[in-house]
Amino acid sequence: MNQDQSIAASEIHTERVGICMDSGISEEDAEAQGQKERERYIRSLDVRYVLDMPFGERRGYLDRLEAMNGKPYVDAIKSDIQTEWLRKKNAGHC
Repeated sequence: MNQDQSIAASEIHTERVGICMDSGISEEDAEAQGQKERERYIRSLDVRYVLDMPFGERRGYLDRLEAMNGKPYVDAIKSDIQTEWLRKKNAGHC
């Protein structure tokens, strides 16, 4: 993640916390929602990055991601990649 993406992730988190707290949600729950929103954004960056890389390089990158973030994270990335691929296929782009 580059510096701009990191700033965006922090802004997404802060905005979600503010929205939740304005809605009357407890600070603890608002913080949890902000963190989830931030994680979704970061995961979407990883998905786009993998989809844009040459097919032969994907396995190595996913292996490194798994070493850093764990198998559940990479499983979610793989699921998102498959969903995006199917969406493109059904739209006639593959």
